[in-house]
Amino acid sequence: MSLQTGKQFYKLVVVAWLTFSLGSVVLALVSWHQLSAQRVVGTRIVASRDDLNGILKSLLDMETGERGYVITGNKNFLEPFIQGETNLPAQFDDLVNLVHDDPAMLESVTKLRAAAQASLSWQLSVINARTRSFDQAAGMVATGNLKRMMDEMRAQIDLLDRTYSDRMTFIRQDIGKRLTRANLTSLVAGIFGIGAGLLAL
Repeated sequence: MSLQTGKQFYKLVVVAWLTFSLGSVVLALVSWHQLSAQRVVGTRIVASRDDLNGILKSLLDMETGERGYVITGNKNFLEPFIQGETNLPAQFDDLVNLVHDDPAMLESVTKLRAAAQASLSWQLSVINARTRSFDQAAGMVATGNLKRMMDEMRAQIDLLDRTYSDRMTFIRQDIGKRLTRANLTSLVAGIFGIGAGLLAL
């Protein structure tokens, strides 16, 4: 191999190595940017699921408090109801803020909020009836309206939670694939760099 040919070959090897290394760096930057975006989405999903659990707890507390008051007539039993009624608006506000960019989720959360408001109105009516008469309140409870409302809301919350669970699984799998791709690219670039260095020698 002539000196001129050797120089040209050396330049080609260096150019190829630099190109591959630069491509590797760009791919790594893109991958880390996408990973950061997925991490943000994952954080919002976790927060949304926490809000859903909080909403369900508030609904159950309200149901427990109303039932205890109807049975006993003791207003101390209304404490869980009052606590749940107080917490519910903020929990829904936070959840709406988290899903406002997702039309399908926002619609589902809006329907759940309307159902929760209907449930609250019914329970307040039962509580007001109990202040007048046990029989009147017991008759309202016997209609099973609250049970139907609670069953429907549990089903809505369960569906939302399963949807979020599926999304979280997808994000974990996607992050795993991106990390594998980035690591593989870095490995290939390193091997190519070593090879280029050896050829240059």
